[in-house]
Amino acid sequence: MTFQDRSTLLDKYGIKWTQDQEWRGEVGPNRKPHPIEVFQRVLLPLSPVEWLSCCMSDGSNYVGGCCGAMSALQDRLNHIFRFDSGWASGRELAEMAQIIIEHGDFEGFIPWDKTADNFIPVDKLRVNTQNLNPWDKISLCWHLIDGFYSAEVPHASHPDRTELQRSTYVLGNAMHYLSMCNLFENNPIKAPDSQERANRATLLARVLPALKLLNDNIDQLDLGPVKGWALIDTNQGPDEVATNGFGYCIYAERTEAETLYQTWVREAEEYEEIERKQHLADHLKIRPVQVTAQDGIQFTGPLESLSPDPPQDK
Repeated sequence: MTFQDRSTLLDKYGIKWTQDQEWRGEVGPNRKPHPIEVFQRVLLPLSPVEWLSCCMSDGSNYVGGCCGAMSALQDRLNHIFRFDSGWASGRELAEMAQIIIEHGDFEGFIPWDKTADNFIPVDKLRVNTQNLNPWDKISLCWHLIDGFYSAEVPHASHPDRTELQRSTYVLGNAMHYLSMCNLFENNPIKAPDSQERANRATLLARVLPALKLLNDNIDQLDLGPVKGWALIDTNQGPDEVATNGFGYCIYAERTEAETLYQTWVREAEEYEEIERKQHLADHLKIRPVQVTAQDGIQFTGPLESLSPDPPQDK
């Protein structure tokens, strides 16, 4: 079907859509926008009830609880609903289609892996009637713009990375892949033996040079030693450094560590005694520390109590 055929069907189905355009001509009064045969976005034709059924975890059309693939699919649909008021771009619909087809198509009236040429006549299908569920309607939108949307152009991955950055990237992905292979090595659904062996050989061909490069240039990653103060969780032991969302709680200035400690204390004291968390003062201490790439975390002094009052800058 041509772009015109598809836009006509979208109109007959009552699906709103926008068309992309580009400015042509030299800069000046004669430069004008020129419509191109590319669908920019479509407004998914779902009613408020259907949106809720798809986006609420207890909705009849919610799919996010099945597996990681369906969770990713659900995230995309919720993003369209929350941030774009139901308007879906061609790229978003393409990503959703890929997830669904690779996962295993839904048993719907309009399969995601069929082309728009197989649609039944418009006079026998109305988007706003009960013969289509929400995912069928989204599939209909996808097929009608497939081939005429702004697809993502393939490009090299991070061409501006240094050789050392590329090697660490390769190693990180390789270690993750190998760990997943170990996790699923007893899975009865396995790739053919030759394919699995080829994947492993290709992986090692990338890993071995990356390991050598990393070893030869490891000094470039060392930011230098750190001297400061570490918050210690004595519930775990006298040398167990506490962590938060940013990693180890190690700070160059003692006042910085104690300011964070005071924030936690104020929060704990907001709770009534019957529901109160264990008071941080009972098990958080502070200790001088030095951290180097050669020796890791080394303590340079004994445990000390944290100040019960907010620290005062000298």
